[in-house]
Amino acid sequence: MDAVQVSKPFRILKLPYVALKNVIMNLDQLEVLDFSFISKKCRSIIKSTKFVNFTVKLNMQTARCPFAFVRERKTICEFSTENLKTRNRYMNGGRIALSQYSNEGEGICIECAQIWADYICDIFRIDIDTLDLEPNQSVEKMILIAEWLNKRQSSLRCCYFYGTETNSDSLDRFFDTNFEHILASNCVTLWIEASSFDEGDLNRFIKGWLNGNNPTMEFFHVIVKRLDPDLLFDGIRYEKKDNSLIRNYDCKAVGVQYEFKGGFEIRRNDCLA
Repeated sequence: MDAVQVSKPFRILKLPYVALKNVIMNLDQLEVLDFSFISKKCRSIIKSTKFVNFTVKLNMQTARCPFAFVRERKTICEFSTENLKTRNRYMNGGRIALSQYSNEGEGICIECAQIWADYICDIFRIDIDTLDLEPNQSVEKMILIAEWLNKRQSSLRCCYFYGTETNSDSLDRFFDTNFEHILASNCVTLWIEASSFDEGDLNRFIKGWLNGNNPTMEFFHVIVKRLDPDLLFDGIRYEKKDNSLIRNYDCKAVGVQYEFKGGFEIRRNDCLA
């Protein structure tokens, strides 16, 4: 019988710099995260490596998979709470208590999300692209999230609020004082479901947009109760279109193509409609 040849351990860190970078580029995101914990040298190499384009999504609603890496609207890797817990001891001396990872078994706690998001974004040299929030969170939690996010990055491409009811006070504080601040933000896509916004809120939203606020916004979706058109368009010039007019819009952020029949057309001075 032939003897089984035992391979010797391969000292990957002994590889030349360029060769080691090539190895790192073939790892998935979770493996790269593990590699970053080895030493400062490893983190430095990772931060100097240009990875294939992807975006980071932070989900504050669920403790199961708070972090996801997305490419072309498809999730390519997820970091679950369990993934983070098992790596807790490597994070700044394990300063996140394991009991802090979730809020009453639901969304990931704010402190934990901040620490991990800052670390993940730092090693991959990327900002948070998408943020999922529970719309009925307390005002205090919204303030903490908003203050942290404003300090760490200048813009956020997508912000989603999913839930049965929106806490208007919390949302106003998240966007720093009032509903009009949505237009002053740098969001390209804003999706809010089951909100309690009324005609006055949306009237201010439209007027702010007409005055040139947030020129980067491409898509705004909000679910509201039946509105009074007279109050909604008070002081706003608009044109009601016949249902024979059909317009299509491909919302790449959520992977849905919409078909609009008729509706109302509002045009800014720069001809955006």
